[in-house]
Amino acid sequence: MSRKVLRAYAVTRTETGDAVIAVVQVVEPNGEAYRFDVAVTPDETTVTGDDELLAYLHERYGSVLFSSVIRSAALREKLGP
Repeated sequence: MSRKVLRAYAVTRTETGDAVIAVVQVVEPNGEAYRFDVAVTPDETTVTGDDELLAYLHERYGSVLFSSVIRSAALREKLGP
């Protein structure tokens, strides 16, 4: 039995000094996809986009999982799924 999970990938990605700036596509198991702007530094990950959508994804998948998935996608050098 295959278990579907939240996934994400970078659409664009730029390294600037100590930060990585990316546009990340987040895809729910049902195929719904959303884009967010992400800035990753050694100390924090900042995600900007629709506040209601961010709240929904945090509530549905948990803040730790959502943050981990989006941060990993932004830091991955490969673009796309």
